[in-house]
Amino acid sequence: MGGQGRRIGGNKAHRPFAGKSLYQWAWGNLNRYCSRVVLLGENPPCEGEHWSEPEPGQGPLGAIRFALSQTPDEWNLIVALDYPYLGANIWDQLLPLSGRARLPRCQGQPHPLGGFYHKDCRLEGAGASLLRALEGEDGVHWVDFCDPEPFLNVNRLEDLR
Repeated sequence: MGGQGRRIGGNKAHRPFAGKSLYQWAWGNLNRYCSRVVLLGENPPCEGEHWSEPEPGQGPLGAIRFALSQTPDEWNLIVALDYPYLGANIWDQLLPLSGRARLPRCQGQPHPLGGFYHKDCRLEGAGASLLRALEGEDGVHWVDFCDPEPFLNVNRLEDLR
C-alpha cells in the first residue's frame, strides 16, 4: 500500500532506500512471507498484481477498507510501503491470529499499517483516521514491541538513506 508521496516529493514506491526502492523492500519482505502479494495504490504498476482504489485519496483507512472488500482471504497482512524493515521477525510475533486485527505497537506508538486484518474488520467511523476507526472495532489486539528499528517509517526526503 502506498500513498501519494506528498511529503517525500513524488512516487513513494520507486524512491530509493538503502540500495533498493521502497517497493522492492516491501515486495521482498512480503513475497517471502505470503503466498499472494497485491500492491494497492496509484503508483505506476510494479511487478505482480496491482489494484487501484476506485476513490483514491481516502488515506490508509480508505485503502484498507478497499483491500478488505476485494480480498477472498480471511486474514490479510497489510503493510505500507514506507516500512522497509517490517518483516517476518515482527509478523511471526503477531501470531496467533484472533479477533478482527493483530497489530504492532512499539514503545506506546501504534503501527496499524503493518499487521494482520480479518476480512470482517469493518473499520467504521467518521473522518479519515484509521486509529479512530480501530478504537471503535471489537477484537483489535495490539502486540507490544521494544525495538523501534523495524518500525522506521520512511515518509520524508530526509528519511531516505
